[in-house]
Amino acid sequence: FAPVIGYVDQYRQIEQSKSSAGFSPFVSLILIVANLLRIFFWFGKRFETVMLYQSVVMIAAQFIMLRICCKYPTQQQRGNTLFKFNLNTFWSWEDLSSYCAS
Repeated sequence: FAPVIGYVDQYRQIEQSKSSAGFSPFVSLILIVANLLRIFFWFGKRFETVMLYQSVVMIAAQFIMLRICCKYPTQQQRGNTLFKFNLNTFWSWEDLSSYCAS
């Protein structure tokens, strides 16, 4: 669970500064996709269950980070939702439900 520990401080910094300007939601996209692929791979070829748990915890941590980014959106995120889709602002949405629906 060590990889998730770094996000605790980043979450705290975003909460204190009330700005998510230092965090890119694309990091969350990459980590969510990578960990979902790892989970799907586990069903085909079993590996250590600790790695499986780590993937689940990382996905949860990234959704928590996305939630705080939606609480304190950057200028690019403001007003963007999945239903107002624009390729230039893909994955820079203002509400968490847009991230979950994509």
